Amino acid sequence: MTRQEVEKIRDESKNYMYAKDKSSTIWGKYFEEMGCKTVLRRLMKYVPLSPELQKAVSMDEAADLGKQGLGAEILQDPATPEEFKDAVYAEVYEEQQYDQKEAEQEKAGTIDAKVEEAKANLEALMAKKAGK
Repeated sequence: MTRQEVEKIRDESKNYMYAKDKSSTIWGKYFEEMGCKTVLRRLMKYVPLSPELQKAVSMDEAADLGKQGLGAEILQDPATPEEFKDAVYAEVYEEQQYDQKEAEQEKAGTIDAKVEEAKANLEALMAKKAGK
């Protein structure tokens, strides 16, 4: 991967994207290591992995997507217990928002499927009636 490709991935990271001081994030402090990790994770999709390693990779990806309870936001190393508490609350809130949005999308998909089924049934009835 090129440096630009790695930087694009870094820029999409929630930890980096929403940080006020980008140099204090894990990407800001350890760009080379995070870049190597990114490249390695992309490569690992193509090699056989042990179940333990698969689980570790999936947990890491979940943290990057904000789906893991104590993920990327806490890696900013809060200086005080109050900042730590705020970071945990922010992470939990973000996860709840994501879950709520996902549930709404699933509900909308179910409703759309039922509407399509009703349309198909109506068309079948109309065709049957026209055929008589």
